[in-house]
Amino acid sequence: MAEKPLNTLARLIGRSRGFSLVLVVIDQPAQRGRFVGDLTDLFGTALPAIWFVETTPDPVPELLAAARNLPHAPAILVFGLESWMSERTAQNEPFWARLNDAREVLIRNVHCPLIFVVTGFLHDAFARAAPDLFSGASAVLRVPRKQKSKLSKMLWLRFPRWAGLDLDAKRTELLELTGQAWFLPEARLQQVELLWWLGQEQEAWSLASDLVSELEPGSLKNEALVKQLLVSHEEPELLYSRTNGLRSQFLKSEDPRWLFETACLVCEIHRDWGNRDVARRFLAALHSANFPEMSPERARMTLLSAILYLDGGDFRSSRDELSIARKITTEFYGPRHPLSLEVDYVMALVAEFEGKFSDARRELSRILELWLALVPVGHRSTRVLKAMERRLLTPPGGRSLAELE
Repeated sequence: MAEKPLNTLARLIGRSRGFSLVLVVIDQPAQRGRFVGDLTDLFGTALPAIWFVETTPDPVPELLAAARNLPHAPAILVFGLESWMSERTAQNEPFWARLNDAREVLIRNVHCPLIFVVTGFLHDAFARAAPDLFSGASAVLRVPRKQKSKLSKMLWLRFPRWAGLDLDAKRTELLELTGQAWFLPEARLQQVELLWWLGQEQEAWSLASDLVSELEPGSLKNEALVKQLLVSHEEPELLYSRTNGLRSQFLKSEDPRWLFETACLVCEIHRDWGNRDVARRFLAALHSANFPEMSPERARMTLLSAILYLDGGDFRSSRDELSIARKITTEFYGPRHPLSLEVDYVMALVAEFEGKFSDARRELSRILELWLALVPVGHRSTRVLKAMERRLLTPPGGRSLAELE
């Protein structure tokens, strides 16, 4: 966290003699952990925090309970507002309405600063949807964005059922499903998957959204909701809020299939944000589900684990996990299937990170030779592979591969 906002916040907390509202705007999730660490270092102890992790129409009781239980706290941090927010504009959100109406109640019952840690889009939603409370904020502090550490882009493949078909077969299947789609929602759900694999992501998202609107609550609607997320191009903060909210719903209903899908997606989002520790916690929760050792779910979890080891620079552990994942995907899908090739791609990344550029380039060439018969050139996963190919052909500093190795 930049020093100026941190010092300003410390002064506000130190001078406070009762309730005040402070908004700290942090757009990069990885910076939130550093923000908490910096505050802990500054005060010599961790400030108490509330995390909203499940959908709730009324946050006020939890805020008041925290104030009662922490009468001598120098301040209370509030995180996770995005976990329940279903609309980006925050229109018709009872959460905001209750928060907005609670200004006087908070002033009377909370006797220390209440610090809401929010993203930029939540700040804007707060200003629109809870103007009475927002207008009384003592300060709005913005933490400057830091240049993100570069994480390798992942393929994050979906829908293994169709993945192994060549392009012509995928197109044929899509045409056949089109004839059934007008009366079978199951056929339309399969169309979503095929459209995604054919690189028609906007069409896939639109179809999934139509199904979400049309279907009655039940297993088919749950499937449509998850597939809408899996093909979404929404910005990460909003995608995270929708995914985490749906995950909470599946936790209550104990729907294991879609709980697994949403938990994996939350893990992927945190990984791409650079929140490796948070991603590991979600992954540990997935492992507690005790999937069979030789199952597609276990392969996906093991691949996620390998990616997190790679991000942390533990290449040996990453390779070990990839060997396990490759054994499982080969058994279930075959060695030429995209989900097996996805594991090989991460293995090529490990070789690149180790400086074994010739090995990485050789492995990637093999992957692409198989890949382009199965996946369109314009597909986002193909673009990731082609970007790596260009990178390997132009090593850092313009030196030859032999010189680098």
